[in-house]
Amino acid sequence: TLIMALYLILSCSKADPRYICRPDVFYGIFFFGMLMIMHCGKEILDCIPGLQIILLLVFFIITVDCNTSGKTFLDSNVKQLEPELCKRIDEDLLNQLLEAEAAGLKETPLYVPLFEASSKDNWPIATYAYNRIPMQPYKYGALKEKITVTEIIPTYDKNIELHVPK
Repeated sequence: TLIMALYLILSCSKADPRYICRPDVFYGIFFFGMLMIMHCGKEILDCIPGLQIILLLVFFIITVDCNTSGKTFLDSNVKQLEPELCKRIDEDLLNQLLEAEAAGLKETPLYVPLFEASSKDNWPIATYAYNRIPMQPYKYGALKEKITVTEIIPTYDKNIELHVPK
C-alpha cells in the first residue's frame, strides 16, 4: 500500500496535483488492502470446508438476482454517447489545438458540440474547463508548445459536423 501511495503521489505531481482527489485514482491505494482481506477470507474458507458450498450458493444467488437494467458491461459516460462518438469529439479537440499550434498561435478558442442549450456550463464539455483541456496533449507530447485556450464555445455546427445527437 505504501508503494502504491508513493506511485500515486509521484504520478500526480507529474500530471496535476489535484488528480489524486479523484475517487477512481485515490481508491487505488486500497486495492492492496482488499487483496489482503480476500487472502484472509480464503484462509478462513480453507479452515471451514462446509462454508465453501454455502458461500458459492450465496454468490450464485446474488449474481443471478442482481438487477442491473441490462447495463452490466455497457460502455458508460455521462451522456451515454457511443464510444466512437466520444473518440471523434476528442480527436476534433486535439485537431483544433494542433491547427492552432501549426498556425503559430499561443491562444485559441475551442469549438465544441452544444449539449444543453439551457445549461450555462455545457456539461460534459464544460465551458469552465478551458484552461485544463490543452494540458494533457502538451504533457503527452502531442503539442510541442503550450497553448492557452481562451474560451470554449459550444456550437450546434459542431453537433452537425461530428454527428452528435441533440
